[in-house]
Amino acid sequence: MNKRGFVLAILIFAVVVLGVILAVYFLVEEDDKTSDENGELNECNDGTDNDGDGKVDYLIDEGCENESDNDESDCGDGICEGEESFDSCSDDCLPLVNETHAICSNNSCVEIEGMGEDGCSTDADCQSDEGLPDLIISNISMEITDEITNSTTNVTVYSVTVYTTVKNIGESSAEQSTTRVSFGGELFPLSFTSTYTPSLEPDQETIVESVYDELEEGEYDATASVDHLLKIEELDEENNGFGVIMLVVSDSN
Repeated sequence: MNKRGFVLAILIFAVVVLGVILAVYFLVEEDDKTSDENGELNECNDGTDNDGDGKVDYLIDEGCENESDNDESDCGDGICEGEESFDSCSDDCLPLVNETHAICSNNSCVEIEGMGEDGCSTDADCQSDEGLPDLIISNISMEITDEITNSTTNVTVYSVTVYTTVKNIGESSAEQSTTRVSFGGELFPLSFTSTYTPSLEPDQETIVESVYDELEEGEYDATASVDHLLKIEELDEENNGFGVIMLVVSDSN
């Protein structure tokens, strides 16, 4: 074999050896990338920042226990990420809060404003074999109950009591509730008073009183509604109010 042939043989041998080395390297590299049962690369060994914290894969991302870990998220880092939720990581994630909640009204499941627990999910949840209560304002009246005249200024001021009759016309007892009375006049700004109303059996009624003092002569009016926050499930949620009544306060009363 001449010198040129020897050199060519050496070059061919070197190329073959290099090819074997590269093949082995890529096979080992591929084996190092762990995957799940579906053949997809695990989050901690896929070269991707899966949880968005700027850190990638095992040894860099603290959320990875090893290369086989399929969740990069790190509970306790102050970031709700990956598969974390309030149930699995309350340190990072806040509970889901609804700005509305569902209640039963007129045998239907309706959504109302305000945070709270859902009382129903479908209309079927609002059907009951038992009758429901039904609160109404059956009467409202006002009268002057006191008057005081200042001996120096000769000005008389009055006390007015509003009497509100609440009745349960439903088929079952109604839990305790509140009755809201609005009262105002020409020289008296509109005010709202919520008064405790006891529980009522069917056909039972009660009278709640609201007192307003130091009123000058003039016209005053009042309205009332019971269970205005809809805390009690009733047969009819639309009949809880009573229209305006008026009282003229003067020294002739």
